[in-house]
Amino acid sequence: MNLLISSRYMLKTAVIVIVFLSAFQVYAQQDLHLTLEETEIGMRLNWSAPEEQNRWIVLRSSDPYMLVADTLAITSDTTFMDQTVFSIRTEQFFYQVVPWVPVPNSNEPGYIENFELVAPEFESFPNEDSDPDAFGIIPGGPEGSQSYLQLYGNTWKIQYIDPVQLDISTLWSIDMCRFNQGRMQMIGLGNGEDYMWYVIWGDDAPNSDIWITTYEGWFPGNEWETIYLPVGEDWHGRFGEHPVIDRVVYVNDNDGNNDGVVGFDNLHDVTESFLLSPDAAFTWMIMEETGDSLTVQFNSIASDPDSDVLQHLWSFGDGGVSTMEQVTHTYPRGGNWPVSLRVTDPEMNWDIFHTAVVDSPLTLNSDFTISCGGDVILARGIQDVINNTSPEYVFSYVRPYIEPADLALCNLECPLTFAETRHPTKTIWFKGSPDDARGLNFAGYDWVSLANNHIIDLYG
Repeated sequence: MNLLISSRYMLKTAVIVIVFLSAFQVYAQQDLHLTLEETEIGMRLNWSAPEEQNRWIVLRSSDPYMLVADTLAITSDTTFMDQTVFSIRTEQFFYQVVPWVPVPNSNEPGYIENFELVAPEFESFPNEDSDPDAFGIIPGGPEGSQSYLQLYGNTWKIQYIDPVQLDISTLWSIDMCRFNQGRMQMIGLGNGEDYMWYVIWGDDAPNSDIWITTYEGWFPGNEWETIYLPVGEDWHGRFGEHPVIDRVVYVNDNDGNNDGVVGFDNLHDVTESFLLSPDAAFTWMIMEETGDSLTVQFNSIASDPDSDVLQHLWSFGDGGVSTMEQVTHTYPRGGNWPVSLRVTDPEMNWDIFHTAVVDSPLTLNSDFTISCGGDVILARGIQDVINNTSPEYVFSYVRPYIEPADLALCNLECPLTFAETRHPTKTIWFKGSPDDARGLNFAGYDWVSLANNHIIDLYG
């Protein structure tokens, strides 16, 4: 895999360069405190590291200028075993070990509006602002604020802002507090032609893509909450473009309910200050094959734009797990295993990378079957059957069609949860017990999807 360096990542000058020929004669700079050891299974690189450096990129190339290089690993160790080198025939190799340096966040959000003491100029949203004077700048607000905007009537207020160019990564935040629930309490943004709305509280569920009800009812009342809005991604998903936004709409819709009261404060662009999630990735290679087993080397190339500390969790597809960054695992011959790597940063942001390890040529030359299931529901009347029998029983008649498949997946039409609180917009909701997952495993499913309209049925 060639190393592609994004502008978000800053790489210092390479600190180690090693050249070895096919005879493994080593030429290295003497002041780099580096050793290269030839072993029976590969070439071991060892290097010294300053105390403040936590992560390293290990590169290998046949080009002395390293213009095209393979990323062998990204590791927090100061040693690496290149077990693939003996299987590659070339006259010479060049190694480079480069410090991984994350890009620090600014930690300073971009200011849009904080309602400190003076109300901005508002306009009424056409045909909606029934109580145009039902707002005020109120002392208090979330911690650290002097005042906030409060809407207490049936009012929709437009504020024009300095134009903001959206892109796919644009992330805003707003502090909001519901003092009393109305029909819809939300924030919208627009460009003069289109609007997009985030409904935070309410008892109505508008049926349109421009009304985002994901957050509706999630946050409790009478508490200030910081709500993150992925406005760039959401706008592009609905309108297929990244426009310039020049207006924000604060809404306390009280149609049929005149009691709703809501507060707004600290509207910020937090794209550059928000902690980013890591990127999980790895490479694998079969290192040793015998008559009944094979050994696979897994090398993590996971990274994080703003952190140099990552926790690893491997799942090898046969029940085996590991928390090492670089690891070997032994499988029986003739199989195909779904392998995943989950990496987590200190802020508990995470990412997962999946691939299949195939025992070639035994598996590649044989048939490969996939079983795809539609809506699998473990709620309603099926829950009564489970309670009277077992989760395994309800799959007993279909198991012969699912379990033999090399890869079996289905759409799980209900969350498996202990939660009892339903989403306020849901008139029909399904729920299964986490213990019911035994039945899915018994049936032979490898993966299930919850990407459907019941994903937010219950929460809390």
